[in-house]
Amino acid sequence: MVVGVAREIKDHETRVGLVPSGVIALREAGHEVLVEARAGEGSSISDEEYIRAGARIVESAAEVWGKAGIVAKVKEPQPAEYAFFRPGLVLFTYLHLAPLPELTDRLLESKVSGVAYETIREADGSLPLLTPMSEVAGRMSVQVGAQYLEKPNGGRGILLGGVPGVLPGKVVVLGGCAETSRPTTHHDPVFVEEGVTHYCMANMPGAFARTATQALTNVTYRYIESLADHGLAEACRLHLALLGSINVMNGKLTHQAVAEAHGMKWEKPCRADLSICSEDV
Repeated sequence: MVVGVAREIKDHETRVGLVPSGVIALREAGHEVLVEARAGEGSSISDEEYIRAGARIVESAAEVWGKAGIVAKVKEPQPAEYAFFRPGLVLFTYLHLAPLPELTDRLLESKVSGVAYETIREADGSLPLLTPMSEVAGRMSVQVGAQYLEKPNGGRGILLGGVPGVLPGKVVVLGGCAETSRPTTHHDPVFVEEGVTHYCMANMPGAFARTATQALTNVTYRYIESLADHGLAEACRLHLALLGSINVMNGKLTHQAVAEAHGMKWEKPCRADLSICSEDV
């Protein structure tokens, strides 16, 4: 199997879908790994490290997408990548299709099999590919929030930890979903409301790309290895969690929550051979 690692092109995304140790393991298992040039730079992984691990570096994204049977990414494909979709390709990444009707339609039209990190749920109910990113985000939240208390960053000039004779700052942790007064983006992640600095940005782990990449690939690798060793159908028989994580396949929408978000019909894949089950769903 040829496994391709594409360079992320989404704004501010600097993680990468496979690290050199994963390349070594795949090569030892008899697979070929293509890595797009500079794919790991944002995570402080050089092309030379991938080469030493046994990967082949290619200059164009088109070559990675065109030759790989499995493309391992981090974030959902961007419009510039839609042209690379083709039947038979297995795309393994965070997809988050619910708010992305155009991407969903393009994946369906091209008959790509899209396996989404965020929908892999093990038998115990755990979400193993979401957990490490939540852990990174949780640990960095106070660190990043403290930066925005600094005066040059628009804060009130408070040292969060305090000093002898001066009380430390107060931190409030909201334990559930909260709607703020306005959305934030990578370019404009902060706003102040009633003297309170709000830092609310999607993909916080991307700011600590090397740590986040290592944490993510620690848990994605076993699924990539299974897909490469056995193909999608057999890998789903070996790992039931993979079956439930297929969002699109052969032009069919195969995940209930995504279908409901788009008001579309979904069809349940059969574990035996990934044909569409005949029972009501």
